[in-house]
Amino acid sequence: MLSNKLKQLLQDKPLVIFDIEPTGVKITKARIIHIAAIKVSLENDMIVSEVMDIMINPMQKIPSRKGNRPIKKEAFEKQMDFRKVAPNIRSFFQGCNLAGYNLLKFDLPLLAEEFARIGQVFPDEKEVEIIDVQTIFHTQEPRDLTAALRFYCDKKHDHAHDALSDARATWEVLQEQLKKYEDLPSTTSAFHDYSLRKKNLADWARVLYYDKENRLRFNNGKRKGELVTDHPRYAEWILRDEFPLSTKRILKNEIFRTLQEPKGPNKKG
Repeated sequence: MLSNKLKQLLQDKPLVIFDIEPTGVKITKARIIHIAAIKVSLENDMIVSEVMDIMINPMQKIPSRKGNRPIKKEAFEKQMDFRKVAPNIRSFFQGCNLAGYNLLKFDLPLLAEEFARIGQVFPDEKEVEIIDVQTIFHTQEPRDLTAALRFYCDKKHDHAHDALSDARATWEVLQEQLKKYEDLPSTTSAFHDYSLRKKNLADWARVLYYDKENRLRFNNGKRKGELVTDHPRYAEWILRDEFPLSTKRILKNEIFRTLQEPKGPNKKG
């Protein structure tokens, strides 16, 4: 029996629950070696699902282990690079809202960065609403994905750090969370705000956000909460330093926009 909340979540768009396994933890340097996703949609009051599971040659050094799991490097070295598999990923994700475990801090920024490296903007921040299952879990029962699966589904997570296994575990946890917590949102739009903790983020890496007047502000660092337009030198430092390309794109657009406006007093850095 499908819960009403789950029906509402899937009413407007399919939901893609995805997970990524990378070569490292730094967005600007890491590459995806494995991405898997489950696309779920509602048809005649029934859940219909489709699976995508892609291994990728990162064209860089591959770690020998991921957590407690050894990584067979030769399996990835035989695969296509990201540029060649990007159309398949984009096609699978197109027109869907997104869900994942810790996707706001890592999976989504890294996916956007991989697309930026090949000159594409995807997923588009203005077109996608997200559900971060970790945000639900940490708000309600602070722990990790393995503990979440045990807590909500009474299951062991025997294949942690396998992208498809993690995506499946995340999907199972989300379903149980919707049943357990009556105060959770019932639309993807409300869940988007819930996952972002009601902050109108401008980029997936959470470096920038829009205030209530839709003005771009810094979200962290020494200029946290301050307007981008008030600190051009700080913005220029971000553009020079190791920040995600998708973040730099938004910052460049803001700088270009302000250059078109009438010039006022000199701004500080």
